[in-house]
Amino acid sequence: MPAPPVFAVTTYRAGDLGQTQAQPKIVADTPQPEVFAAPVVAAPLPTPVETKPAQQQVKPSPKLPAFNMPKFSFGKSKSRFPRPVRYIRNIVLAYLGFYLVLGFHAAASLDKIPASSNVALADTAGTNWLLVGSDSREGLTKAERKELHTGKDEGSQRTDTIMVIHIDDSGKPTLVSLPRDSYITIPAHIALDGSSVEDRKNKINTAYGKGGAPLLVETVERNTGLHIDHYMEVGFKGIRDITDAVGGVNMCVPADVTDENSGLSLLAG
Repeated sequence: MPAPPVFAVTTYRAGDLGQTQAQPKIVADTPQPEVFAAPVVAAPLPTPVETKPAQQQVKPSPKLPAFNMPKFSFGKSKSRFPRPVRYIRNIVLAYLGFYLVLGFHAAASLDKIPASSNVALADTAGTNWLLVGSDSREGLTKAERKELHTGKDEGSQRTDTIMVIHIDDSGKPTLVSLPRDSYITIPAHIALDGSSVEDRKNKINTAYGKGGAPLLVETVERNTGLHIDHYMEVGFKGIRDITDAVGGVNMCVPADVTDENSGLSLLAG
């Protein structure tokens, strides 16, 4: 600490040098002891604490039901049916599949023609089909006609095969064949050449050549009293295609058959 002062200071005013007077001693105030404040130490700044954003709460997904994969076995499995029954079942299914495919193929190959009767007959019980086979060579080439020995197409077609299938309400079918030479009444009609023709007697197979399928249907309806619901016709080409589709037709004849006109040649047996 510094020492207290040991001398006084006298001051004079101008002109008062002769009248010097002692001036009051100016004593400096006793200095107060210096108080030293304790050094201030800067406190370290608090370390910033990293705050992580609050994690988004994830809801647990619902549990899926347990699913067990089926076990596949490539070994022989036991069948509920014995082997003979399975064998017969497979044969029946094969036949059904064959005829089903054959039916679809036949339906897709059919050509639709107008065959409604000119004078419609009242509907009758059951369902009636008129099936006819004509001597038409339509669709056959000259080479096929020669191979099949069909002869030349004479223009006017005749239906030498005429059959009526009647199916009653219970589903029972009945087949009746009408002989081609049956002498019946052919109704009045407009001929294919445009001429008007009155009722007249003639063979039933000539109706098709004079008025086509509509006149044949009307002739059958008038002479049988049956309403024809459906009509189906097949020519030489159709017979050939059907025979080939089923793999041929086996013939069993008691003796050899040879026909130069038709080219038919069959051996006995």
